[in-house]
Amino acid sequence: MRLGFWLAALVLVFLDRVIKWVVVGRHLFWQIGPLRLSVVYNDGIAFGLFSDWPAWILIAINFLLILVLLFVLLGIKREQILVLIGGILIFSGAIGNFIDRLFVGSVVDYIHLGRFPVFNLADVMISVGVTVILLGEFGEISRKR
Repeated sequence: MRLGFWLAALVLVFLDRVIKWVVVGRHLFWQIGPLRLSVVYNDGIAFGLFSDWPAWILIAINFLLILVLLFVLLGIKREQILVLIGGILIFSGAIGNFIDRLFVGSVVDYIHLGRFPVFNLADVMISVGVTVILLGEFGEISRKR
């Protein structure tokens, strides 16, 4: 895989860390319409699922996911650019949330959007990454027909 993609992952993780540092450190609260920024600590995974599980289990699952993603990323061919971009986004988001679990004990969420569950930039990266991969794969299937 190209160095540029690893640098992109590093920048994305850094951006996630800086935003979380600012939001937590300044006890940020900001609201415009249905969009609000304020800190919420998520002890579980997506939408607070498994929040009653011990933290070490979620850390172990997160770590194993990162290892799997790393091996998948290393196997992606250069011509699979959308899969590579999506994979880097997912990998970066997983690392951002993993760092939270290790050092904070839970994931720092801060984006409130109406009735939608609270999320963070790392969650956005993961969601966009999955979407990019799906679009890339569906496009590939269409081209083969």
